[in-house]
Amino acid sequence: MGFRHHIIRAVIRGLFLGMVMLSVSACAGLVGQPNFEYHRSYRFDAEGPEIHIRYTREDQATINMVAGAFETAVQTLEEWGHFRKPITVTIHPDHDSLERAVRRKGYPWLRGWAKYETIDIQSPRTWGGVGLRRRVRELVVHEMTHILMYQYIGNENTWTKRSVPLWFREGHASYVAKQGYRRSKPDELAAYYCGAGYRGDPFTEPKKLLRESPELVYGAGHQGFTELMKTASKEQIMRVYRRTDETGDFREAFHDVFGIYLAQWEDSYREKLVSLCQDKPKSKELKKLLNVQKGSATDDVL
Repeated sequence: MGFRHHIIRAVIRGLFLGMVMLSVSACAGLVGQPNFEYHRSYRFDAEGPEIHIRYTREDQATINMVAGAFETAVQTLEEWGHFRKPITVTIHPDHDSLERAVRRKGYPWLRGWAKYETIDIQSPRTWGGVGLRRRVRELVVHEMTHILMYQYIGNENTWTKRSVPLWFREGHASYVAKQGYRRSKPDELAAYYCGAGYRGDPFTEPKKLLRESPELVYGAGHQGFTELMKTASKEQIMRVYRRTDETGDFREAFHDVFGIYLAQWEDSYREKLVSLCQDKPKSKELKKLLNVQKGSATDDVL
């Protein structure tokens, strides 16, 4: 009986200590977490989305600039399509808070992140530099373009499964936000392709480059989408998104609308960039990629 008594007491003590440790861990997790105690809601257009903005005490002076940027974004995107869901915006007080919220560690250049119905933004008061109002406006238009696309290609449960290439997503957003002045130019992309520092294709292997060389990925996206828009219309782009929702496959939708496989289009534009090179490509990996393209231009698996 005494032995059983000791066992029971040990079990109770263990449970008690476990509960204490969980409570301490929970409290520790809350330490340093922002308190988004301020909220504002906007509707800038009768057909526009409801936009709810959460922010901390430190950003009371920032909210009007951010709200103005969202008004611009709604007006800019009216000619592309209409949002289907309300949008919740969170202004994070610092960069660490943003990285924790979006689960992206080690991206010091990151200022915003969009999902299906949400946008997380690092407070503009922490950005530094000049032209802040313009940069905030560009960021918001960029992220809102992402959301418009996400809401067209699927619903809350399917939008992440559509496999829209990173260059296309970022290219569309950068194009609408008119960020070409800050992106790598075609000749700079050509120099990367043909130089000794080639580390992977920004169109088909962006994850290799994104953390350390975002300018290559975003530059390829912007220049690629700009090239596409020389012959495409806004309606065709949105038709690709609607068709993606119907078929569940972006590549199939692209082919249905433009009559060309996505890989064929990427190959063609990549070859156009390489043709700008002063010297022949040095990378064996790139040479192999270009040779494969010439031999099988239709090998775009749907």
